[in-house]
Amino acid sequence: MFLTEKAWFPSLSPFKKHSKDIPNKFDLLSQSFDESLLRRIKALNPPSVTLSWLAQAVEFLCFAHAQADALISSLKVSSFDESLSSYLDNCLKVLDVCNSVLAQIERLKQRRLRVNFLLQLLASDLAKAKDFLSRSEIYNSSSSFQVKKRGFQRDVDDLVRDLAISLDNPPPEKKTTTDGRLVRRTIHAVGLITVFVADASISMLTGSTGLVEVRAIPAEFPWADSFNELASTVSTQLKQRKGGGDKIKGYFGEIDEVESRIIEVQDVIDSDDKEKLSGTVKELEKVAGSFSEELEHFSNGVNGMFNRILSSRNGILDGMRLGQQKQKTEAKTIPKTFPVNAGGEM
Repeated sequence: MFLTEKAWFPSLSPFKKHSKDIPNKFDLLSQSFDESLLRRIKALNPPSVTLSWLAQAVEFLCFAHAQADALISSLKVSSFDESLSSYLDNCLKVLDVCNSVLAQIERLKQRRLRVNFLLQLLASDLAKAKDFLSRSEIYNSSSSFQVKKRGFQRDVDDLVRDLAISLDNPPPEKKTTTDGRLVRRTIHAVGLITVFVADASISMLTGSTGLVEVRAIPAEFPWADSFNELASTVSTQLKQRKGGGDKIKGYFGEIDEVESRIIEVQDVIDSDDKEKLSGTVKELEKVAGSFSEELEHFSNGVNGMFNRILSSRNGILDGMRLGQQKQKTEAKTIPKTFPVNAGGEM
């Protein structure tokens, strides 16, 4: 995830301020949309490589799409608007990304079950707990919590890259209405946020340092500075966790805590200090509970994102169908005229 100074749509008029040729409607609606995003972006700072923060980022993305959906639904746009068509196509990619992330979350949930099983053994049979620890890779971050991307027709990395490429190659600009410009601008904004959150999710789940090159948000967006700072900080944190070698410290802070406590349990389980062992087990229960809670929070957020995107896509499709039906109905009701000859006869 790298920030560059590449300009987005350098000649795209919707991102420029117009004082004369654009009605006040453009400024009012775009300003309201931008301010709602800015408040949410500021709430995400400072970021951290944790499940808790990532769940908040997904909720922000869901909010952004809901705001965009509400704005687009209030506008009168041609059923054949190319930016809408591009958005509908990208929605399918986002749905696939959500499914990929959910599948990887399920693998983390399987690891969580192993931690819970260890806690049960520690409470009932220390001998079996020792045996489980000696045979299990439960505390090894590079294997226990590793999320492998497999079983999908298209690699999730490719899906995220495709979303980023679509931002580089928008539909050709045509003369359009104020509503059309607002749609174009709004779709581009949520596209930028979608790529960022999708990239961050996959990067944190897989331990990579970023899949795509994240461009700096155009200055025409009032939330550009805050968003660019956020993306830069996340990118730096991912690089720091990856380090210079192949060993990954851990993909989330919550996982680091669980693994550290499991190692502590293994270190004291053979000692005669039962009080120390009891305290260490309690600490493991605490951090395992936090991990479980935040994992569910993240999972629920991605499920909510899936439903939000599906609802938005279906709503736009319904609106396009109604618009086409209206056009056909109006065409049928237009009275036909017939040429009149010189003698006045039909």
